[in-house]
Amino acid sequence: MNIIRTLWGNGNSEGRLVREIAARKIDPLLTIVFCLGKENCQTVEDYGYRAVLVDANPRIFDKQEQYRNRLFLLNAAGNLLGGSILSLDWDCFPIQPLPADFPERFARYDRYAASLDRPPQVKQRLRRRNPSIAKGEQMPQGAFQFFADPMVISEMFALWEKTPNCFNDETIARHWLTARHGSWPDPNTYWQKHEPWCYSSGRAYRIFGRWKMREKQHLFIHQHL
Repeated sequence: MNIIRTLWGNGNSEGRLVREIAARKIDPLLTIVFCLGKENCQTVEDYGYRAVLVDANPRIFDKQEQYRNRLFLLNAAGNLLGGSILSLDWDCFPIQPLPADFPERFARYDRYAASLDRPPQVKQRLRRRNPSIAKGEQMPQGAFQFFADPMVISEMFALWEKTPNCFNDETIARHWLTARHGSWPDPNTYWQKHEPWCYSSGRAYRIFGRWKMREKQHLFIHQHL
């Protein structure tokens, strides 16, 4: 398993994220950073990260295109590295050492794992902004995403390219999951096949319940900066 992060901005808040993450002294050897922009690549290398420059030009921040950029870089990572990939946001990081069998524990998942998010009141706002979100469907959170093979990322990127007015890559993951199961999976199916054993969104307990959450080994945290 390769653990990666992505960076593409042009002098925006992402640069500050990198500096804040580095200030927390998180082990940079955990991740490979796939970058757009020479300066971004140099920045993360200066902090000790292993960086891969996909394109010398950065991308100006755009609320919608930022998610295409992430999928674009994830797709590049899949094509270069092969095998399984764990993608982390810059504000998602380990809070304790990972066990030796950490990669093997993901073998039980059905090609993709991400913690469910969006309680009903949040989903209502999302549906007003994006009518394609059906009532009753949750959203996988993009901060911690496991892809069992590069084809999953390629399929999601292709889905983005043919989906007009897509809201974000979490919406694309939801479409991909719906297509894979024939309909949106019920909570029990999602728990067994897609809910990570070592991470949960801040609102997942509202979907699965506190007792289910106690079955997890919480190794990662998503702390907004």
